[in-house]
Order: sequence, then structure tokens, then C-alpha cells
Amino acid sequence: MKFWEENLQAGRHLCLDTLVKQSSLVESESTLEISKIGAYTLKVNGHYIYSKYDPIKDAKKFIESQIEDNVKEYYLFGFGLGYHALALIALEPDKPIYIVESDMNMLRMALDRIDLRKLLSRSNIKFITHQNLHEYIHSYDDSTSKLIIPGAWLNALSKDHPLKELLQDIKMKKITYERFSQRMKENFQHNIKQYDLDFDVFIEKFSGLKAVLVSAGPSLEDNIGYLKQLKDRYFIFSVGSALRVLLNSGVIPNAVIVTDPQDALFDQLSGLNWMGPLVFLPTANSRAVEAHKGLKVIAFQNGYLLSEKYVRSRNLSLVETGGSVATTGLDLLIRMGFTEIVFFGQDLAMPNMQSHAEGSNSKSKIVTDLNLIEVIANDGTVVKTKNNLNLYRKWIEKKIKETPMVAYKNTAYQGAKITGAPYVAAEDIIQETNNMEKITLFDDIITSIGKKNL
Repeated sequence: MKFWEENLQAGRHLCLDTLVKQSSLVESESTLEISKIGAYTLKVNGHYIYSKYDPIKDAKKFIESQIEDNVKEYYLFGFGLGYHALALIALEPDKPIYIVESDMNMLRMALDRIDLRKLLSRSNIKFITHQNLHEYIHSYDDSTSKLIIPGAWLNALSKDHPLKELLQDIKMKKITYERFSQRMKENFQHNIKQYDLDFDVFIEKFSGLKAVLVSAGPSLEDNIGYLKQLKDRYFIFSVGSALRVLLNSGVIPNAVIVTDPQDALFDQLSGLNWMGPLVFLPTANSRAVEAHKGLKVIAFQNGYLLSEKYVRSRNLSLVETGGSVATTGLDLLIRMGFTEIVFFGQDLAMPNMQSHAEGSNSKSKIVTDLNLIEVIANDGTVVKTKNNLNLYRKWIEKKIKETPMVAYKNTAYQGAKITGAPYVAAEDIIQETNNMEKITLFDDIITSIGKKNL
């Protein structure tokens, strides 16, 4: 039975006749099949969006797991045959529901084959296409909105689909937030009572100077000996997971950045007797922050509601996290005014299937490449990486493009190639510093700022 005219009539307030005439962002290979119960199911690019047995029950079960009492509006990614949207409107009949669909052929197929009148007649339904998606994504309030991204729909997007990386990034942040939201809130409440300085006091205080951002990637093992020679010439800013490796090699960083809300952060820093400046997000593990005996510097992150509310009343700035501790550290170094930033251990890939440097708290061996993707390394070879690492790389590339006043270098020879941060051998950087005078003022600047603001 065809429902084209009936559906268009029911959804005339949605201007569906105009919507379906738009061109698709990417046309998917979509196939309708009859499920075991007789209802249509959908296969996209070789992936089933719904169950082959009972697609309607499958969609309802998933949507039930997404309902939250405090949510005021929903964003549903992927219309498919409308089963998820029908289940959502049945459970939330009055709340605004925004449906994102970029494949107009798929939408036309659903309108033709599925009776969607109960859904399309609702005044609280709105369709969003790829043409205005970014406008909505960047304006939604994460304290009252709910993003629903069915995993099957995300998996079905082709690798070159323009929305795939954006949605993967959103999905990853969503999962992290949902998993640790309560712990993050508890950490926040403790940490705003135990910091010495807010990060704002360091903005542009290091103008014209050079910095090293140390991550715990495998290449750190090859280059750690050179880091010691950069001391007092470059500001050494390390992520927490690399701190133990540095100290064991006699490298004392000028500051350390941590962001992890979990207790693993406490274990990461315990027993090190390091008393330098610790920069942390308010959502970082409060137990680890409390145990630190040195200067405690808090940096409030954009995108976290409690941080945004806190800084609003105090006229403080927000930092961009980019999704990882290293990307957060990069944003901080840029704000501090450094005009050259060198990446150490920023592999963003897994040469020889190794994820982190030997001796780091995060070291692990990847045993399967089933969910890995391939990227070009600085040595010209192809290396495996994870989706999240690839997203961090693209965030870094975007940040580099936005900051042409900063010179970037990358020392990870077998790490992923970062556009805008050309590979430079660590020994060549050492050669460049031979004529540089030692700059002992890094710690002096921090001490001076501390005395003025404590």
C-alpha cells in the first residue's frame, strides 16, 4: 500500500513537498526487506537499521532506553522508516522532537511505504536537514536537550559521509557524559573549593616563548632523552598519563594537565612526589586534585553547564577541550601566548599496534584491528588508529588553522600526520636550541603570578 499523498497531507505544516525535493547530502544504498513479522525493515550500505525479525519492537525498545524525565526536547538522528520517531512521539507526545535526515531518497521511500500520519500530523515535530544541522547542533542546550543517535544508523553511514565524524564526536561525548555525569558533578562541587588560581591569570603571560606539549603516545619512548635537553628553553607541559615516564627519565615538567573524572587519575599521580603546578578541569577527579601538594590551577571548560554558569557570574573565560586531555592542553598553551608549540608523544595512531609509551599509566597493546581505521603517518606509511584519535587529530588541525601566529612541529615519526604541524626530528629541534639562552623565567612567571593572585 502506498501512503505518499496521505503522508504529505498529514505533514503539510512541515512543508514536506518542498523538503523531499532537496538534494541529498550523500545518497545511501538503501534496501527495503520484509521482516519476520511482515513489517518493512531497512538495510543501508549493508547494515540493518532495524531488526530483521521485529523492527518496530526493536525501535521501541531502543527509544525506551533514551527517555529521561528532565529532558525538554529531543534530537533524533536518522529518520529511516520512521520507527524510532513513531516510538518517541508515543512516549513523549508533547515535547519538541527534531528529526535529522540528510538522505532525501530515504525520506521519500519512507513517506511512500510507511503510514506516518500519526507522526507527521504532530505540531511538535520538525525536520532538520544537512543544510541547517550545524545551526541546531551548536545552539542546543545540553542541560535540557537529549541527543538520540541509534548506533546502527551511525554504523551504516559510509566512511566518507560528511556527517559521520561530527556524529561520532557527538556520540562519543554523549556516552562519556552519561557514563560519568554524576561523578563529574561531584568532582566539580569539590574542586571549586580547592583551587589556588583560575587559569585566566596565565593568559598571554608567555607571549613570544616556546612550549612542548607532551602526550603519552608510543613515540615518547624514542624522544624522551631529548626532552631533558629542552628544559629551561621550552616550557614543558605534560599530560598526566606521561608524568611518570618523564620523572623516571629525569625530566621535570613545568606544569601538568589532567581532565579524567575517574579514580584512575589518582593512581596516575600517586607516589610521584611531584609538586609542580597542576592544571585541571573542575570535573577532574577531585581526590587526585586534593592529594596534590603543589599549585592547583583550575580551567573551566566550555560545553559543561556547571562550568558555564560558574564563570558567567565571575567574568572568567572558558577553555575548549576538544575531547581529550592533550587537546585541552593545546588550547591552554595557545591562550598562554606561546608562539611555537612542539608535539612530543602525540602519535594519534598505533604503530605496531601499541597505544601508549612504555611506562605510562595508559599503556596497552591493541589485540585486534577490527574497529580501526587507516591514516597516513609522518614517515609516509599507513598506520592504524581509532575513530576517537582521528577526531582529535582533526580538532587539532582545525585549531592549527585558526592560529596562524603559532608555529607547530610534530616529533612522532610513525605517528599520524597532522596537517599544519610538519614532522621535525627531535634532534633537529635540539640543534636549533644550541644558540638559545636558557630561559629560567618559566617557573619565575608562575611564582610571580601566584604571589599576585593567591
